[in-house]
Amino acid sequence: MYGTIDRNKLEYPGHFTIGKIFLTSYRTQFLDVPQKIDITNLVGEINIYEGIKNKVLTGNLILLDAQAVPTHLPLSGFERLEFKVFTPGCSRGYDFTTKSGHPMYIYNITNRSEQTARSQAYKLNFCSKEMISNEQARISQAYKGVTEKGVFDIVRTHLKSKKALFLEETKSNHQYVIPRLRPFKAIDMLKEESHSKLHNTPGMTFYEDADGFHFRSYENMLALTRDKARPVVAKFAVKPANVGAKKDVIEQMKQVYGFSIDKQFDTLQNYRTGMYASRVVTHNMFNKTFSELDFNYQNEYELSHHTEHDGQGGKQDNKSLAPRLNFGNDKYVSDYPEGVLHFLSTTEKMFNEYEPAPQELLLPRKLSYHMAFETQILSLDVPGFTGLSVGDMVAFDAPSYEPANDTNPLDRDPFMSGRYLVKSVRHRFDFAEKKHFTKLECIKDSYMNPLPQETIDTFTTQEYDDSKANIKQYDLDDSIVGVATSNQESKFK
Repeated sequence: MYGTIDRNKLEYPGHFTIGKIFLTSYRTQFLDVPQKIDITNLVGEINIYEGIKNKVLTGNLILLDAQAVPTHLPLSGFERLEFKVFTPGCSRGYDFTTKSGHPMYIYNITNRSEQTARSQAYKLNFCSKEMISNEQARISQAYKGVTEKGVFDIVRTHLKSKKALFLEETKSNHQYVIPRLRPFKAIDMLKEESHSKLHNTPGMTFYEDADGFHFRSYENMLALTRDKARPVVAKFAVKPANVGAKKDVIEQMKQVYGFSIDKQFDTLQNYRTGMYASRVVTHNMFNKTFSELDFNYQNEYELSHHTEHDGQGGKQDNKSLAPRLNFGNDKYVSDYPEGVLHFLSTTEKMFNEYEPAPQELLLPRKLSYHMAFETQILSLDVPGFTGLSVGDMVAFDAPSYEPANDTNPLDRDPFMSGRYLVKSVRHRFDFAEKKHFTKLECIKDSYMNPLPQETIDTFTTQEYDDSKANIKQYDLDDSIVGVATSNQESKFK
């Protein structure tokens, strides 16, 4: 995406172009035309948010107002917001206009405060129209067959969306009965039990970006095909602004303003959520039988695509978050399924032509795969670019923070560097500085380089054995009382 930018149009990192910004009231002005006012000169900042776990686009405008717009329009929470903003030289941007795009809807005004005797500041919060539609509808309907067919119907029929819809095919062939749920909740119900037609890991996501709505799996974000990893759209690095002779604006766009590694690992979380291992206990109500099925992270890891690949774009088996180590009694960390138990009821023959989703197989794999992405979280502040979106793959060279030496000539962290999936994006357009800033939250589920392996047990008998010190509390209390009494009596002798 960065390679397609027209260098002749992009003047500097963070350069952006925006047209007129209009608020359109529900009130008519003349000839049944809604009243519309231009607030371009009042806006100090615009923020737009995307997220893999956000169903729709949201955002806000910060206004410095000396015209009393909330009073005279008036602002009531039923206004449309129209504007178009994009990075010059990039074909992708945000079009919220009526003529060529999809207007946003004002739903809230906050932080309204006096600035001077004749001016005030406040924040207008907006969202996609589909968020409003979601609050107005309920679905009581059965869907059968592939999941994307149901998602298509919900978006087009119940949300009444006219936006582009990107659907990943599934191999789910089930029947679902939606019990009077809101549309987005119904989509959640469908996506949780879906399985990608092409990839191994179950579970899908549903989100909106500048292009439209997406229904896809995490693994589809990581891989183009069954055997080929998806290339990164940019490689970011930390470089001082005054170092290097390169003045190419595209290279400057890839320089990081700041970053933080918000989380690098969380072993307890991984145990508690079943990322390493879990056990599913099922009760078949039709056959009246019980069964148990164990999930092992190490065994499943190599079957799916991860953020890191084998160097050729293929799957790999040695860059997982859990190293091969003897964690006591010749067991790996994935050999303790009793740590997390799932209890499920399964029923056969519910429908004539369709069977329920096999949750005993899908649930532990989906939870483990998705939770692995919550283990390593990176925040990047980079020059603004509307061509960058959630679901994109990026690369980042994390500094090593060690003295310069020949063993690490690239001076980068060998584990936290590498490929990341963009989980959320905040685009901030600063009108005072006339500059666009982008904040990325990035996640990964594997290390750039494999963790060391160890076969020797370094955990068992590695602490002092104090297990014979078993003392009854009352005996201890009696001894304390006896000593105190003896000392008291000695004072009077």
